[in-house]
Amino acid sequence: MAPIQVKLPARSRCRAVSTLTLAIVVCELALPTLARGGDQSAQGQPSSDQLQEIVVTAQKREERLQDVPISVSVLSGPTLDASTSQGLFDELNRVPGVYIPPPGGYSGLGLTQIAIRGVASSGVQWSGSSPVAYYLDTVPFGFVRSAFIPDSSAFDLARVEVLRGPQGTLYGANAEDGVVRVIPNEADPNGFDLKARLLGSSTDGGGVNGGGDLAVNVPLIAGQLAIRGVVGYEDWSGWIDRPSDNDANDAQLRNYRLKLAYQPIDGLVIDLSYWGSRDHYGSQPTSFPDRTAPYGVAPQPIDNDFDTYAAKVSYQFTHFSLSSMTSYLDFTGYNAWDGTYLFGAAAFGGPPVLANWMDSHVFSEELLLNSTDTAPWHWTAGAFYRNARDDNAQGLGVGAAPTSPDPSEIAYVDFKDSSRSYAAFGEVGRRILGDKLEWTLGLRQFHDDVASTSLDPLAPSYVPESFNATTPRAVLSWYPSTNITAYSSFSEGFRSGIPQYYTITAVLPGIQPARPDKLYNYEIGAKGDFLDHRLALDVTGYYVKWKDVQQTIGVPYQGGFLNAVLNGPSASGPGIDFAITVRPLDHVQVGATLSWNGLTMDGPVEQSGLTLFNRGDRLNNSSDLTGSFFGSYSLSLGGASGEFSLSANYLSKQATYGISGANLAYVNYGDNVFFMQAAFTVTFSRGWAVKLYGDNLTNEYGSVVGPSVGFDPTSEDQGITRPRPRTVGFEIDYRFK
Repeated sequence: MAPIQVKLPARSRCRAVSTLTLAIVVCELALPTLARGGDQSAQGQPSSDQLQEIVVTAQKREERLQDVPISVSVLSGPTLDASTSQGLFDELNRVPGVYIPPPGGYSGLGLTQIAIRGVASSGVQWSGSSPVAYYLDTVPFGFVRSAFIPDSSAFDLARVEVLRGPQGTLYGANAEDGVVRVIPNEADPNGFDLKARLLGSSTDGGGVNGGGDLAVNVPLIAGQLAIRGVVGYEDWSGWIDRPSDNDANDAQLRNYRLKLAYQPIDGLVIDLSYWGSRDHYGSQPTSFPDRTAPYGVAPQPIDNDFDTYAAKVSYQFTHFSLSSMTSYLDFTGYNAWDGTYLFGAAAFGGPPVLANWMDSHVFSEELLLNSTDTAPWHWTAGAFYRNARDDNAQGLGVGAAPTSPDPSEIAYVDFKDSSRSYAAFGEVGRRILGDKLEWTLGLRQFHDDVASTSLDPLAPSYVPESFNATTPRAVLSWYPSTNITAYSSFSEGFRSGIPQYYTITAVLPGIQPARPDKLYNYEIGAKGDFLDHRLALDVTGYYVKWKDVQQTIGVPYQGGFLNAVLNGPSASGPGIDFAITVRPLDHVQVGATLSWNGLTMDGPVEQSGLTLFNRGDRLNNSSDLTGSFFGSYSLSLGGASGEFSLSANYLSKQATYGISGANLAYVNYGDNVFFMQAAFTVTFSRGWAVKLYGDNLTNEYGSVVGPSVGFDPTSEDQGITRPRPRTVGFEIDYRFK
């Protein structure tokens, strides 16, 4: 059963089509060459002789996933549509080497960050930017001093690409140890399309959940102009009881997308897009193991909204293509939480309620030139500009949450971060020895002007800094056959530096800004499929050296602590990513993934005479082991088809190091956690499908991440962010095309 060879034009939208359900997320993301496509039978099963290559743009040009000399996982659009997860984070947590803790906690805006291969920011908000770049379509979703990312809807996406390891040459700052690219479906001028789904479920110890999604594609001028719209709503019950309310951590999530594609002449394509989100949470998902939290007399809402606007204009010349990608991100966030857990109430005459605000605006522009010849040479060249501004504030009220950063309240953080960065980059490569061997060399030069400005009239300040970085990449790839790829590479990633808070410089005069940190990666890998596509393997080994690691340490201020971001010693260690998928029978598929890293501190870290880290300690928010198992069985049901799927994933605990209010060094540990999911799907012949499913079947209630703040380590359990308990439900899908 040989695969069909598909010639892909420059604007092709090739994707794997699958009827596999939730469990096969990992199969397709780890080894997507097994994903099936093409025509389907009346029972909804793909024809056995139709196999289609998956095409990605991980290296900013279209190529077979099998040929990409990077450790890449792909979540296919059809598999994501079949998912019953609350958002994209649940699916990404099944990718080898990736971990995203549940949004929430007592630091930041009730948001979360992403870690790849154990590399993460030391905090979510105001603790340094993310070392993993995150893209919504062509929009880089990142901030000057914060690392959080949004939990986007997983409906109607073309695919999600996860690149492990440094990608600084092509993607720049924040792609220090990986990139996640969320790529929606384009508007298609060649046909009408409509799909919808309705979901309902119940959470153990909580209540009823519901939601739905709708996507419509309408051609306006056949073959030239089309519009595609997506809208979604989810209502999730809470399960944590607080003094202010039972099931307090409920959520209402809204998302909107609009895509417009226009091809006025051959070779010219104009894509315009909008992506919006409105998320409201009743409170953080933090509690004791019995799902109660003693603090929270006042409401503790979380509201995070964003809008992105993007324009991509591409023109295909004879030997190369030119693309312009312009984007704008507008983010606003607010959250409040009861600080009695940290500060006590006696000193304030009532429960202290702390509120965070953030208002961000980020403009970016990228110009990209790509060779399109089929000659042995290939090259990429580009330039990038970003102008970002984050307005930040934090205020303290008594008995009720402050609604704005007002001088009448105890506001102790009030500042603005800004960044203007420029970069030029390029790569060149050539295949030799009969196209069996390929070398690639790349380089990026980066400059960033960053400033921190105090908005406090009692302590005005302006602290500018400039940072530079040069990041190379070298790859040697071997293609012994069309089904096997092996490679060795050296790559480098970086984060830009940041000035210190004005409050930090007031407490510690002369403290230096945080310099850029850099991560050096030495990697070898191989991937391929064998036995007529019944066995697929993907294995990568690497060694990491992370220098001048940006770390957050607490600085005493007004009875509490503020975050100072400093450069610590280096961290290093080996690691491995492994995935295997086996199809012993046409209707049976099983597989497993494993990712381990030994990233630890190369030396001690001390502050105020206390040792925070010893040599050999793992970094904050860094797991060493992730793994998963998955399987599916499909069967015929007369005029319909059925499929049972099962998956499970494991995440190892993380440690959090810091200084407590008693001026003692502490370390808080999270839990090793294990999650299991199952689903049974019936697909009918006229576009309908019905699914019954269960998530977190083991009712896991531990958390990989321990308490985010350690002022009172003896009562740490109440500050732990918890996952959603066991949830069972149904989904009804409809597709008209």
